[in-house]
Amino acid sequence: MLISMPCHFLLAVISSLGPVSSAVSSPSTNSAPSSALPATPRTVPVGVAATEQSAEKGGPYLRLVEREDGRFLELEVAICTLTPDEEGAPEIMLAAAVHIAEPSFYSELQGALDSRDLVLFESVRPAGTGRAMYDKEGDSDESKVRISRDRLRFLAVLLDGYFDRNNAYPADLDQLAAGIKPEEVELLKIARVDGFGTPVVFSLGSNSRRGKFDLISLGSDQTDGGSGAAADLFFSDQDPLKAAELGKDFGIQQDLATAMGLVFQLDAMSHSGHQWRNSDLAVDQIQARLGVDLNAEKEELFSLLSGESLLAEISGSVLRFVGKSKIGKAAMMLVGIEVLSRADQLLQNAPDELASLMGVLLRDRNRVVLDDVRTAIEAGEVSNIGIVYGAAHMTDLERRLRMTQGYEVSAKTWNRAVTLDLDGLPISRTQINWFRSQIQSALELELGGD
Repeated sequence: MLISMPCHFLLAVISSLGPVSSAVSSPSTNSAPSSALPATPRTVPVGVAATEQSAEKGGPYLRLVEREDGRFLELEVAICTLTPDEEGAPEIMLAAAVHIAEPSFYSELQGALDSRDLVLFESVRPAGTGRAMYDKEGDSDESKVRISRDRLRFLAVLLDGYFDRNNAYPADLDQLAAGIKPEEVELLKIARVDGFGTPVVFSLGSNSRRGKFDLISLGSDQTDGGSGAAADLFFSDQDPLKAAELGKDFGIQQDLATAMGLVFQLDAMSHSGHQWRNSDLAVDQIQARLGVDLNAEKEELFSLLSGESLLAEISGSVLRFVGKSKIGKAAMMLVGIEVLSRADQLLQNAPDELASLMGVLLRDRNRVVLDDVRTAIEAGEVSNIGIVYGAAHMTDLERRLRMTQGYEVSAKTWNRAVTLDLDGLPISRTQINWFRSQIQSALELELGGD
């Protein structure tokens, strides 16, 4: 059971891996306290250590810095610039992210990425909308029926969002395509064709079985009626859409951000720029890779990330309760900033029962990014590329770009993601020091230290 796993490992997963959800993100207007210090990035030449901080620890893309005799704890996240050995190849920016942070961090990150010719971003796609080259289930009728159902459901999500914005449904799917966000266009193009390669039928108003609209896959025979794989599939026969699917509830990650007085990445950043491209697997493609190896712990963790399990509901309730207490929020901030600073190391040392899951969530998704980088290099149409992914992905991405494409790190910039003023907490420095020592001991034990 996940509940028996170290809480710091779960926190590292939740805060440094992207949201696993069938929803399409829709930015909200959450607010959070600004940093106690200005979020000024610091560029550190490769091989030269920064000297102005009193102490630092962590990994290559995440670190914890103490300033002013330990009064301020700062979680810093790295952006690395990689230059190619091949003339004419694009420069690559590896922009590490944590998925909960202060608004100023995301503002800096947004500005850095929007200046890139191409941005490859992390966002697990809704089921049924992954690129076909990454499908693992084969070409069976059973898999095509499942894909068809998933695509009907995703189209219904887009239609619901269109109605919310326009107080009316579109006349057809072409009108829907003209009224959605840029990052949804590719997903719609995939979803409007069912698993058998037939265009989905959109039925509106009185012509639909449910009164508002319906979506229909004609099955393997590509005509009305039929049985088995040839049977028509109706969205109206499926369960109602959930809040998480509609982008109205991001679950545990959003609850954690609120409890810590921070914001969630999907609320704070826009992925709608014309040069932004989703470079990720779909939910069902991740599940297919787990296959028969999806044991209870992995299935529960996956449901926790998607916000669709009882554990996610319980965890969310606990976080919301803790967030209402000043002392509870202080404790969450102390745990969070210590764990986040070493999240990449923790995820590299995942418990044995979750090792293959972490392999899928990290390395298999990184393969999609590397494929997109290779395609961009071969096309020769961009002079620079930005990659924004959770910090836990970056060590592997950097290593593989070095080995396969001949890139080398030429500069590293550290940006503040979270600043914690210990003098502003409702507990004494003695209590803080004791609490931090307990957290650090647990982390060292988990990482195999003394």
